[in-house]
Amino acid sequence: MTDQMPQVNAEFGTTPVIEFPTPEAPKGLKVVELSVHGDPRGWFKENWQRAKMMGLGLPDFGPVQNNISYNATKGVTRGIHAEPWDKYISIAAGEIFGA
Repeated sequence: MTDQMPQVNAEFGTTPVIEFPTPEAPKGLKVVELSVHGDPRGWFKENWQRAKMMGLGLPDFGPVQNNISYNATKGVTRGIHAEPWDKYISIAAGEIFGA
């Protein structure tokens, strides 16, 4: 993982873009370009959202949603919203507080 911040998009709700690689690529390979949403706290990216991805023709593999976020400074508050499914949370570095 690098310390470089990815290019961010300030608009939420943008649709992922699926590219179909060249004929030399492995059969069935699809490249999905996802938006990274930034604000002064850092950035957030939705890696998988079942309804969106299946709507684009990708197969379901189980999870409802998978997200990643980066916080630029210590003490940043991020909400884990109250969707009706279980959450799996991990951190790469630092600390986390759950209430």
